Formats: sequence, structure tokens, C-alpha cells
Amino acid sequence: MTEESIVQYILDYNKGNDRKNWMNLFCDIDKLLISYCRGEDEGKGLLLSPSTMDTTSIYCTEESEIPDLLLLFYSIIANFVQIAHIARPLVFDYATITSSDTRTYKLK
Repeated sequence: MTEESIVQYILDYNKGNDRKNWMNLFCDIDKLLISYCRGEDEGKGLLLSPSTMDTTSIYCTEESEIPDLLLLFYSIIANFVQIAHIARPLVFDYATITSSDTRTYKLK
């Protein structure tokens, strides 16, 4: 999948669906992150926001951002959960993460 094909799919999907049903964020941590933004904030640049309700554009990260995509993804999700109308949610509960397949190693 290319950046162009993913963006086109999102645009096509959005045309036929209410904003409340739009995907908030797409991330392939080895390639790119796509989400929404709105206008310029008094010369400070685009306001990145996974909220679909007041968005004006879709943005996609440049190749130079690849090393930081996981951090960017986490930061956007954490910020969105913080500003969503949920009072101090437990992120694991919000994401319905109840377990993780792991290996453990004893500390000395």
C-alpha cells in the first residue's frame, strides 16, 4: 500500500460516511502516520488533531519522521484520550487491553 492509495481510500470512505464514523488515525510504524489537522494556529503551523469533527485536512508524515512514528502515535492517542470527554480514563481500559503475550525474566 502506498501513501497515495491509503489517503485516497480514507477520502473515499469519508465522503460516504458521517464524520463521527471516520477513522481517527492510521499508523504503519515502519512507514507513515496519517491523521487530521485543522488550519494554522497564528503562524505556529498546523494543529494536529485526531478529532474528525473540526478537521480541515488530512496530513501524512514525511520519511524523516519514521524514527519517531511510534512516539508520535502514542502522543496523539494520549492527547486525544486526555481531551476526550472522559474523566481520567485508564488507557488500558479505554483501549480494551486486558493482557499481552509476554516472556518474563527474573531480576537478580
